[in-house]
Amino acid sequence: MVSIKNKIGFGGLVILILFPLFGCTSARKRDQQNNLYQVLKARDYQTIEYFDQRYRSGNIYLDYGTALTLDVIFKDLDYRKKFLAEVSKFYYLAPKSQLKIWQEEQENYQNNFEFLLFVYGGNNRKLNLQKKSSEWKIFLKDDEGDLIRPGYIKKLKKDEREILFLGKYFYQLDRWSEVYRVKFPKLDKSQEKSNSPMTLIISGIRGKSSLIWKDSSIFYQHEKPENRLDNRRIDLLN
Repeated sequence: MVSIKNKIGFGGLVILILFPLFGCTSARKRDQQNNLYQVLKARDYQTIEYFDQRYRSGNIYLDYGTALTLDVIFKDLDYRKKFLAEVSKFYYLAPKSQLKIWQEEQENYQNNFEFLLFVYGGNNRKLNLQKKSSEWKIFLKDDEGDLIRPGYIKKLKKDEREILFLGKYFYQLDRWSEVYRVKFPKLDKSQEKSNSPMTLIISGIRGKSSLIWKDSSIFYQHEKPENRLDNRRIDLLN
């Protein structure tokens, strides 16, 4: 399991900014533990710091080849607020529309652990994680040690707004990857976080990868009063 801080130092950041990326990403390039952050459009250190809290990656190898590459972003309240800010700004959403969306986002966060998965199986192999017949299964081991199965898996199209939003932070998301929205129900919605990690697991006959968040605080956030939205003024960009 890899976080961005483990993969990008100052020199790596310079390389990411200056290194020209042309053509397609090959399976061989993705054999390295670089994954999504190999093509990060690094604006500044704050961008790296922000996604480091939410991003994890891993690979599953079989016979010295890559069976699966996995990049994951957890959608906490702050991420959801940033996404809504971008949508509101460029689609000129009315305050009432913004408030309605934000209320839905908060409800979704309180009821589910939601992730965005970028997965690549090599040789353009279709993964179809949303189907029961998929060779790969996804689980979440929460901070109480309970193993949770997803209640919702949807394969996203590359032109969906959230993918376009992430494209502002990542230079040309790998077009070979499949993108999924995955939700796990929160078993105890009133539960406060413990000191134990959260672990996202993807497993199949050909191997398993466990992505660990040692600090589980972003999974149990409460909205700060100063950040609440109202009908008079919705300032999400500060």
